[in-house]
Amino acid sequence: MVEIELKSKELTEYIYLTLNKDRSTPIYDDDIDKIKDVTLDALDFLDEPTDATIYDLVFFNNLKTCMIANMNISAGEIDILNKLESIESIQFTNCVFPKGKKINMHASYVIVDGCAEFDASIFSDMKSITRLRVVNCEHVNLNGLEGLSDITELYLQNLELDNIDNISRLDKLEYINLNGTKVKKLTDVLKNPMIRVDHEENNYIYDVEN
Repeated sequence: MVEIELKSKELTEYIYLTLNKDRSTPIYDDDIDKIKDVTLDALDFLDEPTDATIYDLVFFNNLKTCMIANMNISAGEIDILNKLESIESIQFTNCVFPKGKKINMHASYVIVDGCAEFDASIFSDMKSITRLRVVNCEHVNLNGLEGLSDITELYLQNLELDNIDNISRLDKLEYINLNGTKVKKLTDVLKNPMIRVDHEENNYIYDVEN
């Protein structure tokens, strides 16, 4: 076993609590291998800064689900995310993404929630995505989305979009939810009888179930 010292004291405490581990003993790599779910939030419930850092994730070899919140993500941190080989689902809430850097993880389910700016090209190399949710973002660019050929479910909720023409190129798409989103042109999507479309003026409660 190899002793691991994490940068984040909050994440360290989370591991002790989750594993019911004696705090007088070190955390080892075998301990971290038991952790399958992690939340990294740069703000606590009082909106005070925490010491959460994406760099700690380099030790999590068996991580399945992860939520990252309130972070200005650096290019170096994207490199760490791209090394998470076991990841299945990831959520970004109120995050800022670096320009010109792509996320290329193995996750099949991706959620982007409340990020001021979102450019879908950041995920254009993630051929593993089958479910994508982009909700409550102020500025959204869907260029690059058409390359995610395995998407079957797409949620674009509470957004401002001129059109979604490139979505018609998603050959495996079965369902798209546009509730709360203003789209001027839906013609190309509606032509495909294989795609079920929900498009109500008001959005329903956002469900983040995996």
